[in-house]
Amino acid sequence: MNSNNVWEDDDNAALSRSAFSVPAPGEEGAEFSHAGAEGTLYTIVHSMVGRKHRIDMRMRRDRMQKQLNDWQHQLPALKDAYLQWKAHGPADNEDEDSLATCWSITVYSFRGIRQEFFRNHAGASINKMLALHGLIGALPVVPHVAFTFHFLKMFRQLHRVCPRFSIDAAACVLHNLHQRPRKPYLTQQLSNAYDVYLSIQRIVTAEIQAALKRADLEIQAHLLCTPCMYRLKDEATLQPSMLATCDGNNSLKLVDAAFRIGDPRIDNRTLPSFRYLEPEAVNVFKDDVANAAAAARRLQGSASTSSSLASGLPLGPNGANSDDIAWVESKEMGQDVVGQVDACVERWHAASPDAKKRMVELFAVAGVFLTLCRHGHVLVICDMICSGEL
Repeated sequence: MNSNNVWEDDDNAALSRSAFSVPAPGEEGAEFSHAGAEGTLYTIVHSMVGRKHRIDMRMRRDRMQKQLNDWQHQLPALKDAYLQWKAHGPADNEDEDSLATCWSITVYSFRGIRQEFFRNHAGASINKMLALHGLIGALPVVPHVAFTFHFLKMFRQLHRVCPRFSIDAAACVLHNLHQRPRKPYLTQQLSNAYDVYLSIQRIVTAEIQAALKRADLEIQAHLLCTPCMYRLKDEATLQPSMLATCDGNNSLKLVDAAFRIGDPRIDNRTLPSFRYLEPEAVNVFKDDVANAAAAARRLQGSASTSSSLASGLPLGPNGANSDDIAWVESKEMGQDVVGQVDACVERWHAASPDAKKRMVELFAVAGVFLTLCRHGHVLVICDMICSGEL
C-alpha cells in the first residue's frame, strides 16, 4: 500500500518470492534422501497412473480385410451419393440442426490442400457425407484425409494415356505443386481413395449397361471394337472376319509365396470384367502341353525313324523321341539356311526343351498375356502363371 492508501502491485516482491521458491540449477534433487525410497515411490506411482497400451493381436491381413469389408458395405450408399453430387452439385453445408456433429478434414486437390468443416447427421456415414460434397475419404471409418472426385478423375485419365504415371508420382505432384513437405503415407491414402473411386465407377457402368440391355457378356464382347465386331444385316462375310494379335510382357512379376517370409495376405476381391481371365480359367489348360506330348509318345511307340520324322517330333541320337535333345541355334546352321530364318523365329523359344526355357520358378506370375484387335482394343488379358504354357 502506498502513501495514498491504495494497493499497488509490487513486481519486485513477486520476483523475490518466485526466486526463493524455485531451487537453484543443479540442486533440484536436494530434498531427496539418500535412501532411495523416492525412486521406489516414483516407480509405484508411475505403474499405477501410467498409460497402458492395448496389445493388438490382429495380423495385418486381418486389418486390411476388415477395411475392405467396410468399404464393400458402404459402396451402394457411396454410389448414390456420387450420382446425387453429379446431378445436383455439392450439398449445402449450412445446417441448423443442433444435433449434427461438426468435424474437419484435410482435403487434397490440384487447387490446393485445405482444411474444410462439415456437419454430419446422426446415422449417416462420414464418407457418404463427403461424397455428397464431391470428396472421398482415405479410410472407411473416421477418415482424416479426403480427395476430390475431380482430382481422382484427372488422375484416371492421365494414367490411361501414361501408365507409368503411378499413384506415388501423383502424391509427389500434390506435395510439389503446393510446396508441402513429403509425406510417404499419402501414397497409401491416395491408393485407398482411388480404389474406391474405381469401384464406384464400375457400379455406375454396370447399371448403365443393364439399363441399355447390354449386361450380357456376349453382347459386351461384340461391342469391344465396333469396326471389327459389329455386323450389319446382309453383310458379306470376310475371310478372315477380323485380325488380332497376342503378345506377352514379362515386366509384371509376382514372387511365389513359397519364397517369401511370412503369411500371404488374402485378398478376395475380383475384377468384374470379362476381359480379364482369372487363374481358375487359365488353369483349365495347364496339362494340355504335357498330355499332348505324352499322347504323341504313346502313339509313336517303337515306330521307325521315318514315321517319327513324319510326326514332327524331335529325335535323339538313337532315332527315338528325346525331350533332352540340344536346341539348334540359328548360328549353328549353314549360311544358306540362316538367311531364310525369320527374325521372329530366332527369338521364339516356347517350343524349346525345358532346360532352355527361361521361366524362373521364383515367380508365381511372370507377366501378362493379352490379345488385341487391329485397332488396339484389348480383347482378353490374363496373368502368365506357372501352369503349362502360361
